[in-house]
Amino acid sequence: MLRWLAISFACLVFVAPSPSQTDAPKEQPKQSIQGEVVDAKSGLPIRKAMVQLRGGARLSSATTSTDGTFLIEDLEPGRYLVILKRGGFVQMASELLQTTFTLQSGQQLTGLVYKMQPAGVE
Repeated sequence: MLRWLAISFACLVFVAPSPSQTDAPKEQPKQSIQGEVVDAKSGLPIRKAMVQLRGGARLSSATTSTDGTFLIEDLEPGRYLVILKRGGFVQMASELLQTTFTLQSGQQLTGLVYKMQPAGVE
């Protein structure tokens, strides 16, 4: 009797996990955008510009680095509106028409260029 108990216990302990228990869940591809913000007149990069995305389930944003580039990752598929903010600059009216895009599942948009113009009276 003890022998059967020991064998039964050993079988329970050493049961190999099924493939469904060992397979890691497949990660969904991530959506992202990458680009730069530049001065519309000089073409120079604008650092510390806030790039905000409105759309999807949440508000996403990034701040441009010293070379004017930004990267926003982990976005949901969907339609987005880009809003640019930086003291001393305004988002160009013509840019407002070009600042919407739609991300598909797994899509990574790169090479985006957004222009801002210096604020103030000329």
